Amino acid sequence: MECLQYGAGNGLILRNSRFRHCDIFNVHFGHWGAVPAPRNILVENNFFSTSTDSAGQPVFYSLMFRSPWENTLVRNNSGSQAFGVSTAEGTYPGFRMVGNVAPIDVNGCEPFVVYSHNVWDGAACDPSDKNVPELGFLAAAGGDLHLRPDSPAIDAGDPADYPATDIDSDPRTGIPDAGADER
Repeated sequence: MECLQYGAGNGLILRNSRFRHCDIFNVHFGHWGAVPAPRNILVENNFFSTSTDSAGQPVFYSLMFRSPWENTLVRNNSGSQAFGVSTAEGTYPGFRMVGNVAPIDVNGCEPFVVYSHNVWDGAACDPSDKNVPELGFLAAAGGDLHLRPDSPAIDAGDPADYPATDIDSDPRTGIPDAGADER
């Protein structure tokens, strides 16, 4: 089972959390039933490790959004597995991904998502994004997504759009790092 599933509501904040040893997805945002589309969502400063199946094999995504979502900000998160956004059920008005560090979804950049200052392994979705072959985590396989001193995420965050502190409550100073950790 996923560590967290979220299907409806207004005003969810998912902040400063660490997801490890989750089955299928770390966090799965879906939309079920006749309730209004989820809206006003903030996901920031989280570590998303690689989700697995019951046999321990990697599967799917660390973070997945399915169905229409309104006014969603995914900001300064770190993932050792791709973040996914499914377009099968519609578009996502006001959906932004800012300052994240993770592999990019196999489907690549979604045209209805506004991207800014992300560090992706696999694509650059905006001129401010970086496409890198290696993300620079201390020990991604063990779930430690803090940044190494040579990480391409250092000073790569959006200087106009970032949380004041990182996942460890350390202040972000100068040019912010992308991801949940401020080195």
